[in-house]
Amino acid sequence: MLDAAAILQAATSQPNRIPMAGASIAAERCAWRSDREPGARPAFDRTGRTSTPVGPRAEAEKADAEACEAAALEVHCRLIQAQIVTQLVTREHWRRLGFRSLHDFTAERLGVTGHSVQEDARIVTALAALPLLRQAFVSRAIHWTHLRSLAGITTPATERGWLRFALTSTTRRLAEAVKGKRRGARAPGDEEGPDACASCGAGSEAAAAAAGRETTSPNACASCGAANRGAEGAISSPDACASCATNLGGAGEIPNANACESCGGASSAETRACESAESGGSTTAGDDPDDPFVRWVITVSRDGRKLWRMLGDLASRMSGADVPANRVAEAVAAEAMSWPYCDPPSPQLPPHAARANREQAFIRYFEARFGTSEGFDGLRPPPNARIGKLDRLAENLAEADAYEIDNRLRIVRKTMQRIDGQLSAILRTFADRKLHHLLGFANLRLYAEARLGICGSKARALVRLERECQRKSPLLLDAYRNGRVTWLASTALLPVISRRHEHAWVERAESVTLRRLTADVSWALDRADDRRGDFLQPPPPLDLDVTADAMARIDEAEVQMRAQTTSDIGSFSRRVGARISIAIPTSVVSLLEDAIEGCRRAIEPRWRAFERILAHAYLTWMSLPEHKNPVFARDSYRCQVPGCSRRGMLHAHHVWYRSHGGPDFTWNLATVCNDHHREYIHRGYIRVEGCAPDGLVWELGCRPGQEPVMRLRGDVYLRK
Repeated sequence: MLDAAAILQAATSQPNRIPMAGASIAAERCAWRSDREPGARPAFDRTGRTSTPVGPRAEAEKADAEACEAAALEVHCRLIQAQIVTQLVTREHWRRLGFRSLHDFTAERLGVTGHSVQEDARIVTALAALPLLRQAFVSRAIHWTHLRSLAGITTPATERGWLRFALTSTTRRLAEAVKGKRRGARAPGDEEGPDACASCGAGSEAAAAAAGRETTSPNACASCGAANRGAEGAISSPDACASCATNLGGAGEIPNANACESCGGASSAETRACESAESGGSTTAGDDPDDPFVRWVITVSRDGRKLWRMLGDLASRMSGADVPANRVAEAVAAEAMSWPYCDPPSPQLPPHAARANREQAFIRYFEARFGTSEGFDGLRPPPNARIGKLDRLAENLAEADAYEIDNRLRIVRKTMQRIDGQLSAILRTFADRKLHHLLGFANLRLYAEARLGICGSKARALVRLERECQRKSPLLLDAYRNGRVTWLASTALLPVISRRHEHAWVERAESVTLRRLTADVSWALDRADDRRGDFLQPPPPLDLDVTADAMARIDEAEVQMRAQTTSDIGSFSRRVGARISIAIPTSVVSLLEDAIEGCRRAIEPRWRAFERILAHAYLTWMSLPEHKNPVFARDSYRCQVPGCSRRGMLHAHHVWYRSHGGPDFTWNLATVCNDHHREYIHRGYIRVEGCAPDGLVWELGCRPGQEPVMRLRGDVYLRK
């Protein structure tokens, strides 16, 4: 087994590779603004030169170099992680560790969503069959952003055309081409033969006939005029192409085909996910171009927001799985539309059809003014940094067992958290001082995707984590950088953490499962939304049943009054100002707005009608018959195995086996899902003993003659 402590120390203790750029630059955060008039913008010409003093531009380039190196290290760690995850997925090692699904394993052990790591593994697996893309990535001709777009649609037959297109187009244009390909449109990589144009994708004969003009060069495209055709379809040298300034190798040829083996680039296949799943965002947004996700916000009373959170738990109970907020909103709207008192208006066009895209408008303005939106041509290429000792984690994966795979993944994740923690300081400096404008990037998202090769949503999430932690709790940021608190736990703590209770919340995040931590955060938010509650709440006692306590705090009589259409509910909403913000499809927005208008009285505010809808849905769902077994209600209709997210297919497990004389008393019964009951507990992968519900001790990842991977009392760690 590899020495985990030695590898982690060597991987994370590299002051020369990952300098704390945020410290040196943030100390002079506003110094450059004194060089010019307040509110003035630096003037650029088309070559990227600025008329302002050299200081700000030089400082931006310095921060850019540090950000590029940190991002290159992060991508290198991601490649190592993807290779290990490929082995994990192929052999389903998470089952041996006591987890029902990959998502449960990654959320609890790594602190990220299973979708994000699985998609990274699929990208690396696709590279095994795409040597041109693989070597272009190794030589830094393309970024991870390009791989995420291309790996899911590129085949060996279309690889060369897609690569040419990626080298001669912006990331935005490439993303649009990939989206059109998924819709069935013609794509640059679809041209057969070596004569496809790298700029427009047109074949020479067809393009010449369509354009009706002669080409200036036998290798020039008749459609766009770019001299970018190489003989025999090879990528031509920079001297032969004026439109493509980037090539794959020093002489315009693909480097050594075996070079990627040293960086670990042979592992797994489809891409369409981005790191937004890692930051807690929805990964389904944008899947349907005709029904995109939009941010829907409404201001309600604090009691109404507490009722909204309770509806999310009720929806998960009824469906048998955790339900996202957009599905809860759709179910609430459908429940309201079936209400006899609801009189919805006539259907209208989706609200996004008439909205102007501010981001795209600013990008067009920036491009028209400075001649670019994704960086000046004079920028130095980003480095190809790596952590040599971390490569050992990708060796001999076929011989590694489940416990070794788990150990290696945790080492990589801690290294990535340290790099991301330092990258967040640099990105915050870019965001606060608009340094990306000095480099020719219209916004931070384009800088992250086109320059650093990371997802724009992840860059924004890192900036948000840096800002919130510096304002509320520097201790949480330090715990994240040191690997004590995972990414999902850190983002879960942001709404409730404060300097007054930061030590208590960080200790709680280290000592309980992610499932219990999210329940504690929800409990604290409910307490803060009480009429006499304090906004800054400490974590609840460990022996408190937070779900039962939250249900007990709902006043049934007040909810019934809110649901009535003839009563004045103004006296029940003494504090208005709580925001509910969710990302939902535009079709659901239309349905929800129609439901609000249908339940709204003449001069009533929208938030009162929305709270009436919530109250009606709550009363309707609570009136449904419960399961006859009281053990399920006691355990909140959730599998009690630590880290399990399953709510459906539940069994009542006898802790003291019934075949060994165990009674049917409630203290001997624990709610577990079907998979954990049949495939894990009775196979010996999981052991449980004690008295339900509070005295159960769980051991996950059991193996003969050795300690289990995890030992918990309920959701509290005894050994991690």
